[in-house]
Amino acid sequence: MNLAHKISVYAHDLKFSAVSNESIHEAKRRLIDSLGCAVASFESAPARIARKMALGIHDPHGSTLLGTPYRTTPD
Repeated sequence: MNLAHKISVYAHDLKFSAVSNESIHEAKRRLIDSLGCAVASFESAPARIARKMALGIHDPHGSTLLGTPYRTTPD
């Protein structure tokens, strides 16, 4: 079993009630921080370059490109 499979099995089997309040709080902090970084860097040169590249690959069933209505491949 490779690492990705082990992590997916662990995540699948994990019960919310088994997660400590501190862990939930810290996970929320990381998520909010990540979203804040994404929003703050939206107009940066690297983000514009990445969006331009992603827009070249249309996938109607793919992931939504953050801040746009466009869908592209998840990678």
